[in-house]
Amino acid sequence: LLMRMVLTAAPVKVKETVEGVKIFRPGYTHFKTTAAKPGDPPAGQPQPVSREDEPSMAMMPGFIFVGTHKAVKDCILRAKGKGEGDSLAQNKDFQAAHKKIGGEPGLFGYVSVPGLMSYAEQMTKGGPQELGQAMQAYSKLVNPKAFKAIAFDMSLQKGTLHVRELALLDANEK
Repeated sequence: LLMRMVLTAAPVKVKETVEGVKIFRPGYTHFKTTAAKPGDPPAGQPQPVSREDEPSMAMMPGFIFVGTHKAVKDCILRAKGKGEGDSLAQNKDFQAAHKKIGGEPGLFGYVSVPGLMSYAEQMTKGGPQELGQAMQAYSKLVNPKAFKAIAFDMSLQKGTLHVRELALLDANEK
């Protein structure tokens, strides 16, 4: 339900369709005017400038995908049985997280912290300076290298909502 709300209320556009599944990305259009010199009135009609951002998002029965466009596309292909190469299920950190808190019917989420930090660093390049400064401050406050992965599990059992969270830590980091 939350994913449907995001896709209908947020400014998203269909990037492409893979195996019949639409992949959405945040998309923005603003109008830019140019002036010959500072202080001069704008010259000509405003021109539309479009921009797409990450993350990409997709839904199919039994799955919600959020991540880089490449990762979402790969997940759709894997869910359709057409993926190639190693899968997340072969990752030892994913296996450890799923074994500790997964396994119940419901929602299971997994985040590779090194992958998330790499993605966040790419997002700060060319972005607002404040975002880069916030990422640096966060990295000083909390050593992201100390976290291998974060996982959560949400399930409904006998009328009771169970929520579990897990952080897999790297013992070699402080």
